Amino acid sequence: MARRLFDAVFVHAKATGVIQIHLCVNTENIRARSFYRSLGFDPFGIESRTLRVGERFYDEEHMMLRLDD
Repeated sequence: MARRLFDAVFVHAKATGVIQIHLCVNTENIRARSFYRSLGFDPFGIESRTLRVGERFYDEEHMMLRLDD
């Protein structure tokens, strides 16, 4: 279901001239990171301590998908 939703997003984005999609995902969310990679997203950096929950900080991984390849 999620893959079909993203496929529809990619089709619409390409049709409207979008050439890149960026996203951020919590580095501890292994399933989401794996899913985004399976869609073709490439990681390009880690941003430290972007989210604080209580006394704990979390990092985010930045990812990008090029649609013009």
